[in-house]
Amino acid sequence: MALVILAYLVGAPFLAQADEAMELQRQILMSEKKLAVLQNMELTESEKEAFWPVYDRYQDELFNVNRKTGQLVVKFAEAYQSLTDDQAKELMRDYVKIEKERVKLKESYIKKFEKVLPAKKVMRYLQVENKLDAIARYELAKGVPLAK
Repeated sequence: MALVILAYLVGAPFLAQADEAMELQRQILMSEKKLAVLQNMELTESEKEAFWPVYDRYQDELFNVNRKTGQLVVKFAEAYQSLTDDQAKELMRDYVKIEKERVKLKESYIKKFEKVLPAKKVMRYLQVENKLDAIARYELAKGVPLAK
């Protein structure tokens, strides 16, 4: 599970400049997340064929949103010691904007998943995805100090 948490954060700016080893690590982390999804979805063979291409596109788009979250955390870390009210307002605006983008993405992909899976299995996938996301967010939150 720790690897899934790291996958959530691989979008941070310092990782965007990473070498081949870092990209390989990202691929491994995403594979482990995919394995966790596979182990919890109970998909038929025909459902797998339809599900995985949609899943992969969703993960690619979700990675971009998570990258923005990572960038926001880095931005907070850089300003943490001398955070001003104006910086705090900007960080909060950015956070809400990212969260809205995350919800909009999720809404759009629910419709796409419903085209390839029954609604109950789409719900199951969202539950798995939300659990993995909650773990990653918790681990991230543990490492981010409260604003001074």
